[in-house]
Amino acid sequence: MKNLKLFYGALIVVVLVIIGAGLFIVSKRPITPPPPIPQPEPQPETKNIEVSDRMSEIAAESSAPSAPFIKVISPNGGEKLEIGKSYDITWQSQSIETVFIRWINYTDNSYVYIASNIPAQPGKFSWLVPNNIKTGDRYKIEVIESLPEIAPIDRDMSDNYFSIIQPRILSVAAIKIKQSQYSLYNLENKINNLLQKHSEVDLIVTPEYLFYTGYENDPVIVSCAGSVCGLTSTGTAKSNFLKSAIGKIQNIAFNKKVNIVLGTVAEREKIQNINVSFNTQLIIDKNGKIIGKKRKTIEWFTSPYYNCTANPNSSVCISIKNSALQTSKMFSLISRNGTNFKIVPLICGERSKADFLNLLINSKADIITNSEREGDCNYEQITQAIQNGARLPSCWTWMIQDIFIKKWVNERNIIKQNGYLVSSEGGSGIGGIINFSQEKLNQLEVTNDYIYGKINIPQDSLVSSRESGIICNQIASIYNIVLVIIGKIVELMGK
Repeated sequence: MKNLKLFYGALIVVVLVIIGAGLFIVSKRPITPPPPIPQPEPQPETKNIEVSDRMSEIAAESSAPSAPFIKVISPNGGEKLEIGKSYDITWQSQSIETVFIRWINYTDNSYVYIASNIPAQPGKFSWLVPNNIKTGDRYKIEVIESLPEIAPIDRDMSDNYFSIIQPRILSVAAIKIKQSQYSLYNLENKINNLLQKHSEVDLIVTPEYLFYTGYENDPVIVSCAGSVCGLTSTGTAKSNFLKSAIGKIQNIAFNKKVNIVLGTVAEREKIQNINVSFNTQLIIDKNGKIIGKKRKTIEWFTSPYYNCTANPNSSVCISIKNSALQTSKMFSLISRNGTNFKIVPLICGERSKADFLNLLINSKADIITNSEREGDCNYEQITQAIQNGARLPSCWTWMIQDIFIKKWVNERNIIKQNGYLVSSEGGSGIGGIINFSQEKLNQLEVTNDYIYGKINIPQDSLVSSRESGIICNQIASIYNIVLVIIGKIVELMGK
């Protein structure tokens, strides 16, 4: 019995230590005072009343004004607001006519009123984050019925801190070259013209079939181990030239410190004794290294010829397609100033293919890099329409909205809500830089050689603004359970 009591005593000590540790963790979290809890109204005295009297009371109660309140909805903690962008401040209110709004920086306890005496309804105010505001991660928004000096009736603020940050700027470009003009000379010339004018470019995208058509029988071999890929010629003169041409694009990337998505080249793999030439994008980083490849999942060339159109379910065709699908992934790149960004490569015709898209779920990339032969939608027109605030072409609806925003953004989270499409199309020699939230580019230039723009890399959100409150409630529930356990232990010790 003595040993049993010692065991129970030790167990109680352990439980108390856990409780103390939990209390210490909670005490270290920033605590926002909750809104005042409405006091219950006094209950009326019990008395006999006539039906008509009671009906009069009900009518009076229904016509009585509701208690005023304000509740901030957003920003409510965890958000990252970029300087120079506009955001909606939203709140709920009742029985309040006008409000004031201010931000508070708890780093230095400074505050600035950003709206005065505006209507409380519909509970929304668009705030342009000013250029002179300090960056920081201890900001809150407060919505007030009247100024503090006038003894406000009601007020509320963000439950937790949000951040004010500098936008992450990225310079991107798509080369404009028609398929009839495809050559290494023309490609190099257009890239160099771009870099002479915009040496700050971080990412370049080129069109489909640049080095595929005509090279199907003379491809290169691209062997990748992780993020390191090597090039090998297949031994023919054209394959040697193709390897040399790719090497020259790598040299541009290295010398100019620019990332290049080279689309597309003929790249071989032997599958079930069949030589397969894939239509492949090469991802070249700013150090001139090939860090990955993206094979088109719906097109390839076989030698000897094997008809996958007629035999799509054969083991050969399934193996070929699976080999292409395995290259479908997100790639991380670094800009010349050290900013990380994520791309998902895309080749013409794949944008709606479920087997391809499902491999990319929750990638949360910043940019789709699209190499096209002949697009169904003029992305350049969309780019300029957004930039000029003009009416969007009809293909915005059935291409961008119904395919990219619906299938890539909303359904699968492949691209962030505020992500971009950077597209180079060889059929018409056009390009596009499109923000899925129709945000204007910081800068746009369209020439015969390229389309260039400066974009804001979409920011990731932080954890839920109510996380700390949820955690505290969970800890409190655990403590209640622990106290019950302690009570049972004490009861057993007494027996």
